[in-house]
Amino acid sequence: MSKLNDFLLQFGTDKFLLIYFEGQLYDITPLDDTLAATTFSFNGSTTVTMTATTSHGLLAGDIVLLDNVTLPGGTGLVDADFEDKLFQVITVPTATTFTITSSSAGSSASGGTVDVKPYQRVGPAEQTYGYGFGVGNFGGTVSGVQTTTLNGALLDDANGTGVAGTSITLT
Repeated sequence: MSKLNDFLLQFGTDKFLLIYFEGQLYDITPLDDTLAATTFSFNGSTTVTMTATTSHGLLAGDIVLLDNVTLPGGTGLVDADFEDKLFQVITVPTATTFTITSSSAGSSASGGTVDVKPYQRVGPAEQTYGYGFGVGNFGGTVSGVQTTTLNGALLDDANGTGVAGTSITLT
């Protein structure tokens, strides 16, 4: 009779792709392009600002793996606190910076280097049956109040044209 350990089970979430094999769980989420020579900035709290040498393309909520860690001196932390560890991107202040949260506060210091290996985005967090990719807007999201400009006026009759057949262009 088969046991659960004899099965291969693969499943995914909006953050990870995982395999259950021989009683163990393995993370097989594909990695995106490495952001080499990224630097650290510690400010005395658990918030760590990472600065990449090029535009990183990360979004808040993305998962990153840190590798080849060399911390700046004076943080009170050790490389092993970050080496081969997963972190979630908390904020993205600029195209080249993002923040993560450390398990311990580091004293104010900047520098060091790390290779940041972003996880490929697996899918949206919100989904519903039968609606394709998710429940968000396909192709992007429109934020804020939207306004338009009319080049005419609607008149007070059944058609809004004052029986004159006025055309109004919306820009």
